[in-house]
Amino acid sequence: SKLRCLYLQNNLIERISGLEGLTSLVTLDLSHNRLFKLENLSVLPNLETLNVSRNYLSTVESLQHLVECPKLATADIGNNNIEDAAVIEEV
Repeated sequence: SKLRCLYLQNNLIERISGLEGLTSLVTLDLSHNRLFKLENLSVLPNLETLNVSRNYLSTVESLQHLVECPKLATADIGNNNIEDAAVIEEV
């Protein structure tokens, strides 16, 4: 529960789950995985930095969960399937 940084890049992760006990987590790296949607991040009340680059995120719905992360200051969503810049503005 005192873990502050978790690096899970390059693990073929398809769904975000099982993070409930990591209340001290500040940095989470889920880059280079198989995520199509961000979810279950709101259980991380201290999350400030998130890297989800190089996944399969593409729509407002796939990124919408970011608004439920009140302390999030930095989110790397580069190299996904986002073709419409309006998606970023919506979130």
